Amino acid sequence: MSHTALPAASAAALTRSTDRLLARLATAGVDTLFGIPGGTISPVFDGAQDHAIRVVTSLHEGMAGYQALGYAHARGVTGAVAVTSGPGLLNLTTAAAAATEDEVPLLILAGEVATDHQGMGVLQDGREEGLNVLGVFGSLCKHVARAETADDVPQMLEEALNAAESHPRGAVLLALPVDLLERPAATPAPASIATPTTVPLQLNEVADALSRSQRPVLWLGVGARAAACSMPVLAFAELHRATVITDVEAKGLFPERHPLSAGLVGPGSDGRANAALDQADLILTVGARLDPTTAGSVKQLRGARAYTAHIDHSLARLSRHPGVQLLSSDLGAVLDELSRAAGSPAAHLLIQRDLANRSLPARGLPQPLDLAPHEPGAVVQALQRHCRDAAFTSDIGNHLLAAAQHLVVDGPDQFFVSHGLAGMTSGIGSAMGIAMSQPGRRVVSICGDGGMMMCGTELATCAREGLAVTFAVFEDGHLGMVDDGMNALFGRCEVAELPKVDLVAMARALGVRAHRVSDARHLARVLRDGQDGPLLLAFPVSRETVASPRIQQIQSMRAS
Repeated sequence: MSHTALPAASAAALTRSTDRLLARLATAGVDTLFGIPGGTISPVFDGAQDHAIRVVTSLHEGMAGYQALGYAHARGVTGAVAVTSGPGLLNLTTAAAAATEDEVPLLILAGEVATDHQGMGVLQDGREEGLNVLGVFGSLCKHVARAETADDVPQMLEEALNAAESHPRGAVLLALPVDLLERPAATPAPASIATPTTVPLQLNEVADALSRSQRPVLWLGVGARAAACSMPVLAFAELHRATVITDVEAKGLFPERHPLSAGLVGPGSDGRANAALDQADLILTVGARLDPTTAGSVKQLRGARAYTAHIDHSLARLSRHPGVQLLSSDLGAVLDELSRAAGSPAAHLLIQRDLANRSLPARGLPQPLDLAPHEPGAVVQALQRHCRDAAFTSDIGNHLLAAAQHLVVDGPDQFFVSHGLAGMTSGIGSAMGIAMSQPGRRVVSICGDGGMMMCGTELATCAREGLAVTFAVFEDGHLGMVDDGMNALFGRCEVAELPKVDLVAMARALGVRAHRVSDARHLARVLRDGQDGPLLLAFPVSRETVASPRIQQIQSMRAS
């Protein structure tokens, strides 16, 4: 269970490797530890009581990982999750992969069996002779290591934090044998985070093209969000009168009500972004994956006549597409340098003026929240009207398309989706982490009934912690994206139906206020009655009204 941390222990009393580890986490800004206690990691949970670190005991390790991910995203610090050996750690695989894909720094502290029992067939042995957990997590994390002596623990922690916080950020794993956690450890030498910047040799070439461009487009992706590029992007766009488009992972990084915004490209697009790309004479991407999932069809970019350049701190992403490639660990600095090198901008033709004159697509217009079954877009719009200062997350499913299309987001802290791995329940767990990081701010988690059934017991954690999370559950009784995809591929689907569960009753049984929303007045009344603590709102929706964002991709795959 969670507890109130006691005052930090004096430096003279910190001798165990556990204490040195926890003291270093506190100095790194890690004030909350998520996870589930168990035998081999128990010294860490016990020691946390002597440090200014809050412990949140979740109900599943995977959800603990997503909560830590959301916390790290919102706070701008490394998230920390501690789990025991064997299944405790293996339950964290999806969250670890998601953190790496989303470029969120996440430290996994994994308990291991005692050193004198390793390699002997003991239960939950994580070494190569057993579960080989370093091998399992090696492809999911940026960095994995196992302590062999107590003195290893402090220094390995420094290396792990360094790796987690260096761009591109991601998950790291430190395996800790239980006996080493109880032994004294030496104080490690201080280490600074490595932030090498590769000076882009082609920067002058791009700056020259920018100075001559009349219809520039700036395309933002996950790397731009991870690098906190909001202010440099805004300054760059306004100086060069560049039309700005984002994929769903960068939604909100540039204000969507800004005159230069052309909205989303890929899932959730209303068509303006594609029109901007068609008219562009220069396309500059910043941290964009440019893959079929986040960008929709990338054939348009490959075949574009426009001058194309890519800025990123990920060499892997840069290598995916042709064009000038600028590799740097500081993306904002590259934008600033490009502006200085380009000099006075050209007399631009302002693509956005043409785009703004087009009539707004029907799905962007205000829609009434009539009697159930509800139109998904109307649900999203109503939630945003009533929860103006809230942060929104979306889980993975058809509801993500509704959120992407109908939420209008003007700040980088107003919307988050874990789209890199696209795991169900990620939007539910990350909402809890965000709420823990920002007490007093309402967080709205848009999710489906399938995801809520998958992790619904975590509502009890919300109730115990008093988290201000509103779970807006789209109820249509089936796994909509699965149903849509299998029907598109095979013309039938018999496996997507969900069991009939009363989610309102389930939430109430777990200590959470819950209502099934009938119409707009009912929603207003429920929200007016108070938003302290968690709240579940079930919105019956018709399965026919939600189109999967991947149907066209699936159909094109089948055709090819």
